[in-house]
Amino acid sequence: MQFAKGVIYDIMITHLTQGDGAVKLSKVYTAAESDLKLVQDGAFDILTLANESILGSGVRALSFLNDEKYLDVVAENKAISCIITTQRCFEKLAKNGRSFGALVTEDPKRAFYLIQNYLVVKTDFYARSGAEIASSAVVDKTAVLAGNVSVGEGSVIGANTVLYDNVSIGNNVYIGANCSIGVNGWRVFENDGKNTSVLSGGGVVIEDDVNIQHNTVIEKGVFGGDTVIGQNCFVNSSVLIEHDSIIGRCSKVAGGVQIAGRVTIGSDAWIGLGVRISNGITIGDHAYVCIGSVVTKDVGAGKKVSGNFAVDHEKNLAFIKKIR
Repeated sequence: MQFAKGVIYDIMITHLTQGDGAVKLSKVYTAAESDLKLVQDGAFDILTLANESILGSGVRALSFLNDEKYLDVVAENKAISCIITTQRCFEKLAKNGRSFGALVTEDPKRAFYLIQNYLVVKTDFYARSGAEIASSAVVDKTAVLAGNVSVGEGSVIGANTVLYDNVSIGNNVYIGANCSIGVNGWRVFENDGKNTSVLSGGGVVIEDDVNIQHNTVIEKGVFGGDTVIGQNCFVNSSVLIEHDSIIGRCSKVAGGVQIAGRVTIGSDAWIGLGVRISNGITIGDHAYVCIGSVVTKDVGAGKKVSGNFAVDHEKNLAFIKKIR
């Protein structure tokens, strides 16, 4: 077993948060290295996309607004306390009657993600603690563990598997060889004409009695949340589970499945061999997604779907019979 450094940058960590855990816009806006102008100061304790719903009372979120057609989305999302937007959009928001901490720029999306990367790399905004390897855990000597990783009792970590920062593994979990757990989420923005990675500040939670076979990759949450594999899930080999996805307890994910970001899968669902699931999709409890399906719409609880694009399984069979 090898231990990697938890932070891969040679930097000075800045302590930003106030006593209530919030950060002032005035403390971070210069990190965006752009034409940002502070119009009104405000405080935030989480970053989010404008159309994301956030659970919990008292949450204060920083988001961005590029396009006037989403003005109502921002105005109606009560969790958003601070916004990065254009001057024109800010003026229209101000007429709405809500007060926001605000930064204005010609490219709000770029500024938002530059601030996210600054918070991940150079501050304690996303810092976590509590790493512990249980005495009964079996970790292969070739596995690599970052500094902030927990592994529960009776769990097994296979050869050449890498557990990155902010990974929490429960009891009696099996993770096979050559897995990468907690890699940076795949999200990209354009910065000065170049594709640039959005760095992830969240983690991965693998609950008790989970079984993950070899060559599987699980990304961490982007904005401080977790990608979660629920209790007693079984995940076969060569599966990709992207950032902020949640798989409910006792679900089965067959080999070669690709699950995009922010997908929610309910309990006791079956995801067949080679399935592709688009980002933001919800699949209900006890749902059944047949082999090779491409899922681009939500699947209700107990429903069975198949095809590319996936539809009700019986309808798909009827169509196939008709054209054969």
